[in-house]
Amino acid sequence: QEVELECPVSQEQLMRAPRGMDPERGIGTVCEGWVKVPKPGGVKRGWTRHYAVVCDFKVFLYEFATDRASGTSIAHVFDIRDPNFSVSSVQASDVIHAPPRLIPCIFKISVTAHSTSDGTVLAHVLVLTDAESTKKYWLNILQELMRVLKAQQVFGGPTRFGCVQLYTAQQVDCMKIVHAADIIDNNHIVLAVDDGLYMVETPEASMIQIGEKKAIAVEVISQVMVVAAITGRNHNLRLYSLSALEGGDPESSAVKVDGTRGSYLMTTGYIKATGTAYIAVAYK
Repeated sequence: QEVELECPVSQEQLMRAPRGMDPERGIGTVCEGWVKVPKPGGVKRGWTRHYAVVCDFKVFLYEFATDRASGTSIAHVFDIRDPNFSVSSVQASDVIHAPPRLIPCIFKISVTAHSTSDGTVLAHVLVLTDAESTKKYWLNILQELMRVLKAQQVFGGPTRFGCVQLYTAQQVDCMKIVHAADIIDNNHIVLAVDDGLYMVETPEASMIQIGEKKAIAVEVISQVMVVAAITGRNHNLRLYSLSALEGGDPESSAVKVDGTRGSYLMTTGYIKATGTAYIAVAYK
């Protein structure tokens, strides 16, 4: 029997469907529509069309490829819960290459880019709407959501991660070929690169090589003090003790797991009720 291309929705379900955003749970779509953002290289190179969606206290900007087979991709995501999130109209000095007639239709989104020892660095994205009234509509929506979050004291409430720049690609060659990374603790990060495994000490920004075999994946199982990594020419799964990373020769004490040759993907987990850690590996 031929079926409909789309699953039918009953009237009862439509009546129960949420409209707008639930401010208590922070879910739901508030508004959406077509906008434009500058092309790479700035306003002087023109604008590209994006579809904007305000959902779950985030602003999503979707880019549509000219090749229909390529589909869509998310070009930008802005978290309204970012303490530095702000929206505002622009002045002619902000968009010196834009025609004067477009300036009333443009607004600016600002968010945290990363933090340095000198303070917080902000990132800015210009958004062009089809009319000044449309710009005001977007600004009112986003500013209202900011007021909701402020009333709920969401800003500065739950602990959030901050982005801190430790190195640049020019400073460390291996940083150009990082395949994976994971957090060991507040002061240590482990990296999987072509040159092996590296441990980064974040306060001092120092880097220590802890394994010389090429590494393509790494995950930390902190509950059992183990680092799991896919390393070597044959891409075997190896297990390293966290205590061995801080001294001695971690590579010599690593345990190679039999039957994992050709591994290319893994994930880890921990069952609290039984105190059991597990590793799932995909291999060819």
